[in-house]
Parts: sequence; C-alpha cells; structure tokens
Amino acid sequence: MFTQKQKTIVYRVLMAIYLVALGPNYTFGYATQDNPTNRFFLIANLLSIVALILAAVWIDRPKLFKVVFVMMVIVAILAVVQLVFPGQSAYARYSNAWAIINIIWAVLTVLYQKQQLQMKKHA
Repeated sequence: MFTQKQKTIVYRVLMAIYLVALGPNYTFGYATQDNPTNRFFLIANLLSIVALILAAVWIDRPKLFKVVFVMMVIVAILAVVQLVFPGQSAYARYSNAWAIINIIWAVLTVLYQKQQLQMKKHA
C-alpha cells in the first residue's frame, strides 16, 4: 500500500510535528499557568508521542539514523531545560515527570538506532 520511502516521509513529518509541539512547550513552560493553551500543548505532546510510536512500528525499521539522532538530542536538551526551570503551579510535577520521560525516550531511541546501524554494518 505504501512504499518504504512514503513511510519514511510520514515518520519524518511526525518527528517534525513532535518537535514543533515540544519546542514552545518546554521553552516557555506549559506548567507556569493553568489555561487552555498550556493544556493544548500538553495534549499535543501526548498525542505526538503515540503517533511516533505507531509510526515506528508501522515502518518496522526507519532508516533515519542521523535525522533521528539530531532530533532526539534536541528533545533531550529541551527536556533538561524544563527540568532546570520548572513551572511554579500544580502542573510543575507533571512537567518534571514529562521532561524525565522525554529524556529516557530520547536516550532509548538513540541507543536503538545505534544498534540498528551496527547490525547493518555486520550484515
């Protein structure tokens, strides 16, 4: 139904959407106030992670090693920034937990991509 190239393009678009949703969230901090805009960005992050997981399963093995590497490093940096400068409301604890989850996800993705590269070199 879809070629591998089309699946790869979908995955790249989803990664870009994730970073766009993540960037304003962690740069300005959705946890500073409880309002609809801040909740929207939190929901966008949750949905984008689900979409990325589904896309990774759908593609089977995305061949985006360098692109994924760079994007995951950006995600990890933004998550660390959010940990250092958390929000000051009741959402702060969710903000910190979310930042930790993003760091773990970034590290696991990078390790998975490295493993895939090594397997490809030995094949």
